[in-house]
Amino acid sequence: MYSCLLQKYIDTVADGNIDITNLMLDLKSFNSEEDINLYEYQIEALENTCKLLIQYFKIDKEEILDYYYSNLEDEARKKLNIELENKEADILRSYFDVIENKISFLQFTNRASYWMATGSGKTLIIVKLIEILYKLMKSNELPSKKILIVAPDIKLVEQIKSHIDIFNSDRQRDCNIYLKDLKSYENMEFSAINPLAPNSITIYYTLSHHISNQNKDLLLDYKSYIEKDGWYIILDEAHKGDAQESTRKQYLNILARNGFLFNFSATFTDPIDIITTIFDFKLDEFIKSGYGKNIKVLDEEFRNFKDKNKRDEEFKIVEKEDILIKSFIVYTAFKKASKYLNDYSNKYSLDLIYHNPLMITISKEIKTDDADMKLYFKCLADIAKGVDKNVLDNLKEEVVNKLKSNQIYSIGEEVVDDELIAIIQSVTYEDILLNVFNSKSPGEIEVSEIGKQSDELTFRLKTSDVSTPFALIKASKVAVSWKKNVLNGYNFTEDIVADEKGRFEDIRHNMNEINILMGSKQFVEGWDSNRPNVINFINMGVSDENTKLVLQAIGRGVRIEPYKNNRKRLKKSEYLSKIKASHREEILPLANIMESLFVFATNKEIIKNILKNLEKDDWRNIKGVKKTVIKKDILVPVYKDVETNNVPYKVSKSDYNTVESYIDNSSKALLLVRDSLNLKTINKIKNKDNIIVKDDIKSKDIEPLKIINTIEHHFAQKGKELVDFIKDEKISITHYKSIKGNLKDVSSEELLCLEKGIKHILNPSKKDYSQSQIEVIELVKSVGEDKVKNNETLINLLTQNGLSLDDILNSKIAETLNSEYNIKLKNIASHYYNPIVLSKNNYKYKHIIKNESEIEFLEVLEKYIQNNQVDCDWWYFSKIDESQDDIYIPYYDNQSQKYRKFYPDFVFWIKKDDMYHIKFVDPKGLTREENPMDKVRGFNEIFNQEIYSIGDLDIQVELLYYNGDDKEHQELNEHKFYKDSLYKLFEIKGLALA
Repeated sequence: MYSCLLQKYIDTVADGNIDITNLMLDLKSFNSEEDINLYEYQIEALENTCKLLIQYFKIDKEEILDYYYSNLEDEARKKLNIELENKEADILRSYFDVIENKISFLQFTNRASYWMATGSGKTLIIVKLIEILYKLMKSNELPSKKILIVAPDIKLVEQIKSHIDIFNSDRQRDCNIYLKDLKSYENMEFSAINPLAPNSITIYYTLSHHISNQNKDLLLDYKSYIEKDGWYIILDEAHKGDAQESTRKQYLNILARNGFLFNFSATFTDPIDIITTIFDFKLDEFIKSGYGKNIKVLDEEFRNFKDKNKRDEEFKIVEKEDILIKSFIVYTAFKKASKYLNDYSNKYSLDLIYHNPLMITISKEIKTDDADMKLYFKCLADIAKGVDKNVLDNLKEEVVNKLKSNQIYSIGEEVVDDELIAIIQSVTYEDILLNVFNSKSPGEIEVSEIGKQSDELTFRLKTSDVSTPFALIKASKVAVSWKKNVLNGYNFTEDIVADEKGRFEDIRHNMNEINILMGSKQFVEGWDSNRPNVINFINMGVSDENTKLVLQAIGRGVRIEPYKNNRKRLKKSEYLSKIKASHREEILPLANIMESLFVFATNKEIIKNILKNLEKDDWRNIKGVKKTVIKKDILVPVYKDVETNNVPYKVSKSDYNTVESYIDNSSKALLLVRDSLNLKTINKIKNKDNIIVKDDIKSKDIEPLKIINTIEHHFAQKGKELVDFIKDEKISITHYKSIKGNLKDVSSEELLCLEKGIKHILNPSKKDYSQSQIEVIELVKSVGEDKVKNNETLINLLTQNGLSLDDILNSKIAETLNSEYNIKLKNIASHYYNPIVLSKNNYKYKHIIKNESEIEFLEVLEKYIQNNQVDCDWWYFSKIDESQDDIYIPYYDNQSQKYRKFYPDFVFWIKKDDMYHIKFVDPKGLTREENPMDKVRGFNEIFNQEIYSIGDLDIQVELLYYNGDDKEHQELNEHKFYKDSLYKLFEIKGLALA
């Protein structure tokens, strides 16, 4: 019923009204000294936020309300208003207008939700959001208000504090953030933008359960914190929906009145939170975009983990042990894959830093008399003493057979690799002992206590020759409760390696050697790690009421980091280009294993449904588009960073004089200490080293320190240079897999017609019809397809003319698509995928060709190749989609003075004899692009050789702006990159498509 409407509002309405490039905001850098930057999706979330804020505080709020209502059914609209009979109305009526016995949703549109997967870096976005609010308030783009962060527990507050410390430690930072407890507000300490410290902002924080309607103990009366102009409130997993939190939710609404509320969570269920989602990057999107592990829910279940029925206890114990052994088999396979991958990384001198795998077991109960975790531990202890080889072999075979029959991930684009199945088949009991129990031989478990730490116990085998425990349990007072009734008869020792803090905090680190983490809810929030590869749910996820807990727990296990500061799966990362093609065949299957999370559940169907429900959005994939079978090498360029930026910085004379005066009037010590400037930057400015001062440049009209920081950031930018040409290998062009239709705008009939059209154009029964056949087709179509099926006379007429019902269907589908839905399908044999879906200015679909100049180019190209013989060995081409594909030309944008990526509309590959041509083609580029000459210069700098020799091939790369019969730009004929006809486009050193 509900979808993320605010994000659509930004995409379709605000995006066209607001240009944020003039705001001079750095949305990427978090700490330039430690090279910590935001990822593209995090930057997109902040861009959406900037567009909304600038729009929201300047428009009539009715406009955005109309957008929400126009996209909702009547029943859904009603649920957004607060009726007077609701208890919430009693709290709100003193602060909000009551109209027609309700408080309208119009008064709650001052909010934006961020539906982001656990591990996707919400905290980085929160800290950057504070910086953005500071800068927009300082430049008067937004009204000035105090900022309050609300979190559910102190762990999340500490996490935010640590990120702020990292942010502040960047000496090039022109805004420091100071965090104060909301209690200090009563002392009237200065907050927000301090005129005495212009490069800093002070914000408040509190815990959600501290906000109340009274001042008592830890409770804070919300009425004491009401600001006339409202607050900017940032909620980090703090907007719960249960009965107790519902009242606090209204207190926050009151505090945010006249301000704005930013709501961050991995799980939203409230309709208001969902429709006001400005950035949807929940678990399924997070994984499909290449961030995070693929998830596989296995067809194995932790059934009968209750010990109340003693009659068949022995049978149940065997069944319980079987499922544990299966999970150990899979986990051991991950451990072996990790070792193989590290061996290859060392062998080939790669910088891969994959983690030591971890198994997490989460149960609903830990300390009750019949707690399921106690039964798990008993089975664990029995397996440590020995497993029958035949039992192990049979269980391996069951796991392998089920995996072979279904290798599709529950969430993820790849499939379970055959390499993993092969490793599972190789697992022995000795492997399990070594990789699960840190021991070479079976043995009994001994228990270790950690000083006075009552929330942790560690376990090791007496036979182990290492001191590292193999397992840790983390639960409140577990040492006390288990010592009484679970661990009778076990030897107890003191874990002397761990300090008073315990071992849990260290378990997240990549190379930690503990293999099993057991617990309940204590590490579901405020904790994350790259390590988990197996999660066991015992008596959790057996009903939909556990949905939030299950998603949070799974979110703990999806983080990845193949190499330092990279969170994308290796196959989708830039690092892949640094690995030789021959080595990738060994590396990628193992990387795919390590980038997977396997889930064993009590009820696998419930877990699968929870994950499936994540995907309920308004976009549905269009089926049937297929990659062309290409038996030739499709080569794409690969780039690397250039450490030194030698591009001059251009500055207005006015700004330079301001900066020079600022430097001259300050001692070097002040500049270095007070302003945290770099001595090299100061000297560079003084000496005008690679700095061009011009009268005709418009002044930025900002403070001198900001200009100096801009100059410093400019020279810290990294350009690109060509490294090599590599085979595409299904990596670079992927957008055709993501062609989607918006279910809000596209009817089921249209989707069905489009998919039928795709199917029929790829498998046509007839391509060309004679005039008599066309007349028969039109005659039969006029009768109607349904009537034809039962009309023997018409069937005979079709047969006599060499036709069938398929011919009628093909013709009818193409006609319907074109006339009713404005969609055309083209099947061009040389295109990278087919069919090509075209529809001018049609934003109901994603990743189709909708730009008018691109459609015209394809139509001209299709006619050209129909009427001209292609005189070359072979040729292919493809559309490039800049949001999905990784084929681009780096260039320096002189207007913004930044390095950018230029994505031409098409790329051609043409092979003739020993000459291999790569041609980037941009139709109407000269008239459409704002800075075409910058892109040409960037191309010439990157591809500065006329011929590149690789093996037996000579490669020539060209950039071509194709403008057809454009008379207005005929003077550009002198430029080698401009073509006005396809004949010239296909010219190959005097050779053309004849």
